[in-house]
Amino acid sequence: MPWFSPTRLGWDEFFGNLSGGLDYFSKINHNGDHDLFEDEVEVEDLRYYTHIITEKATTFLRRRHSPTAPTACTIWRPTHANRRTSPAPAQTNSRR
Repeated sequence: MPWFSPTRLGWDEFFGNLSGGLDYFSKINHNGDHDLFEDEVEVEDLRYYTHIITEKATTFLRRRHSPTAPTACTIWRPTHANRRTSPAPAQTNSRR
């Protein structure tokens, strides 16, 4: 974990990647490293990245927060890693 991780720079919680981009299924970044973390713990989750982020943000926002302390939820997703490093999950057609 680099010295500049969000939890080392003042955030109470962090979920996401630390590089500028990653494959949305494998979570492999442009250097070939796995890059998905919760706080400072590496996370293995092969679901689509934006679905995971949506779930985490929704859970965070539904929690009770102190009425006297500021609360912030920053959502950022990488947009520049559009090469596929793993096969997409099989698509099923539910229409018949």
